[in-house]
Amino acid sequence: MSTQNRIFRVAQTGATAVFCAFLLAATAPALQAQDRGTVLRDGVPETYVVVRGDTLWGIAGRFLRNPWDWPDIWQVNPEIENPHLIYPGDIVHLVWVDGAPRLRVDRGVAPPDRRGADRLQPQIRVLPLEDAVPTIPLEVIRPFLSRPQVVQENELDDAPYVLRSVDGRLMAGSGNRVYVRGLSADSDNDWTIVRKGQAYRDPVTNDLLGYEAEYVADATIVRTGDPATVVLNSSQQETMAGDRLIDLSRQQIETSLHPRAPSQQVEGHLVARLGGGLQIGQYHVVVINRGESHGLEPGMVLSIWQTGEEMEDTVGPRGGKVMLPDERVGELVVFRTSPQLSYALVMRSARDMSVGDIVRNP
Repeated sequence: MSTQNRIFRVAQTGATAVFCAFLLAATAPALQAQDRGTVLRDGVPETYVVVRGDTLWGIAGRFLRNPWDWPDIWQVNPEIENPHLIYPGDIVHLVWVDGAPRLRVDRGVAPPDRRGADRLQPQIRVLPLEDAVPTIPLEVIRPFLSRPQVVQENELDDAPYVLRSVDGRLMAGSGNRVYVRGLSADSDNDWTIVRKGQAYRDPVTNDLLGYEAEYVADATIVRTGDPATVVLNSSQQETMAGDRLIDLSRQQIETSLHPRAPSQQVEGHLVARLGGGLQIGQYHVVVINRGESHGLEPGMVLSIWQTGEEMEDTVGPRGGKVMLPDERVGELVVFRTSPQLSYALVMRSARDMSVGDIVRNP
């Protein structure tokens, strides 16, 4: 087959985001020409100009049936540093090599001048990582990257706690000071105040998996001692006696995602939707009852299925009860894990989903 080229031109944008990369599959299996119908979308455009707010997931979804298949057809350009990162201004080529589709990147277009003038002449590009096109909408998950969300049953019992506000009020907000017990003299200055929220239970076994740590406020120590005095820098809700403090410096935050299918079989359930609400849809953050102990890592993609219901056949001559098949209703990307739980962002939803729906390998 003669080589065919399609060019996907990534336009200059002013977007800045924490970089996310697609994992390179150096040993990916060859995708043969006859697989075109299962790999590439129908009506693939000749070119696509990326606009502010686009993501790699969205770009890949314009020409691949499954965006997480991107690593399988990515072809490394050895002359380009970090060829698995895509920046505004890059040109991504869809080419055919030995009858199989491959994607390549060309850094032939210069980024816009920071002072506003475009410089189109060829030159070396020095690009900060944060200018890379993000994989998924980071603005949706950023609060869940920087704040603790899951705590184990007894994790907060020994944590420092709010005794009362300095002025004696029952509740305190931004700018107010509160007394805290349990802080040592050499404690870090910056803390997050949380409150034990809903229990996360396995929908099948009913085992307790942990508790939601409801974000209350950020706080800074202004005077050590027992009690110590801390000032509330920002508040999402009023701080009350008994609220607990967590040291943010101990939180492991993953800001680089590599979308891919899990390497082992995973099957679990949706446990909760963060932020409230019963129905789950696109770009909602959910909790699933599978985590690091089940082989999950940030960036792994899972499909979402609704269990088929049992119904009475009153239509035809067969009659009796019939079990309807499970239906695939969406996909999610895991972005944060704990031993038994993971946080994920729903990337596609064909219909409303609910707690208890099944997650599986895509």
